[in-house]
Amino acid sequence: MKERTRELYARKFGLRLFEGYGVSEAAPVLAVSTPMRCREGAVGPLLPGLEARLEPVAGLAQGGRLLVKGPNVMLGYLDPTRPGVLTPPAAGWHDTGDLAELDTDGFLRIQGRLKRFAKIGGEMVSLAGVETVAATLWPDRALVVAAVGDGRKGEKLVLVTEDPAPNLGALKLALKEAGFSEISFPREFLHLPAMPLTPLGKPDLPEIQRRLTQAGLADL
Repeated sequence: MKERTRELYARKFGLRLFEGYGVSEAAPVLAVSTPMRCREGAVGPLLPGLEARLEPVAGLAQGGRLLVKGPNVMLGYLDPTRPGVLTPPAAGWHDTGDLAELDTDGFLRIQGRLKRFAKIGGEMVSLAGVETVAATLWPDRALVVAAVGDGRKGEKLVLVTEDPAPNLGALKLALKEAGFSEISFPREFLHLPAMPLTPLGKPDLPEIQRRLTQAGLADL
């Protein structure tokens, strides 16, 4: 949850928000914050009876790929090539596809979807993290940070924005102040008059990637 969302609800409605986390394959809840067990930036501790493990991800300094196991984890995915046949999770462990951290008190912190990270010069960079900083500079403009191929460092970041002339220098300074390394700085931008959205109102990432390819910026 964005900190500004938490502050807005507290200021306008006097409400304290509690985060949780789940996936459809776990029916769907995995972790829940409660009034007596909550921690800022965390989605709470795991539900009783659940296990979690973190698989290391190359280039990620902290945390790892989150796998979960427990009584609410699905029996498996249906195999489209064999009607009615289930493919169960390996040894009961479901791979969420999310990157996460578990602190010493058992609180789970979600870093983001693995596919929403870029590997630049051997280091994993959170696209959502860069977007959060960019949104503080342009709160009234829709924007997305995308990763595209780069012959030198594997990938590079591009700011996709409704702003026709974003100040990338200001973004670089804001990211530096927020503790991001230089490899996290978008060097290019793509202006879209209207951000493509899904029916749910979220940025349409496949369409945005297609627009980047059309503009000659995506060479994966």
